[in-house]
Amino acid sequence: MILALREAAALGPFFTLALPGEAAAEADWHPFTQLGAPAGVALLADQISRLGEFLATDEERAVASILHLGAASAICAPLLATAALAGTIPSLEPGQLRFGFQGNGPLRLALDSLPPDAPRALLPALADALIGVVLDGLLASFTIALTKAVAVPENTLQGNVFSALAAAARLVTPASAGARARALADLVSRRYLPLHDAGTLDWRAVDSPDPQSYFRRRNCCLFYRVSGGGICGDCILTP
Repeated sequence: MILALREAAALGPFFTLALPGEAAAEADWHPFTQLGAPAGVALLADQISRLGEFLATDEERAVASILHLGAASAICAPLLATAALAGTIPSLEPGQLRFGFQGNGPLRLALDSLPPDAPRALLPALADALIGVVLDGLLASFTIALTKAVAVPENTLQGNVFSALAAAARLVTPASAGARARALADLVSRRYLPLHDAGTLDWRAVDSPDPQSYFRRRNCCLFYRVSGGGICGDCILTP
């Protein structure tokens, strides 16, 4: 499991799930379980305020959505990559994790303890594990806490999840693992009902010069409401 997590982390910062003892010292770390308590909601409200000041905007919903999109990437990407590279998903519980932010940066995750090795599995079982551990588990906990801090439309949140999943799958290498990652993202999107109206994904079109032939949202992350934010490449507002 350690090797698989290290391989995933080598793909980039959004694929990094810090191993025990390797968490960046400059981040302010908190137990992931704290998200279920008022103190966790307060932490997210404070981070939204800090990020809003950094972006020079009072558009709270847009800032909260940006924070959520980054968190969806940080939570989805490491485990999707691990599934694609090693054919296994660690059964992570919130009590095994810590979360933190480095200044105005996105969510970071660190393991307090290593989960037990899970057996290799075929794509359908891996997709179900991703849904259970990531979408209905860790990410749902974060999303509930975030929306207690600032209300964000449900369709925007699900679009963020789908966008993060599709983007992460597109970045997984080598080619064989990348193909599994994109097939997994497609299978998860078909099996997870909340994503059915959030976007359209065709993993076979990943190499198309038009990124929207691979994935296009059916909603917007609200980034355009931040001054100078512009429109993302997978946004429904893109011509």
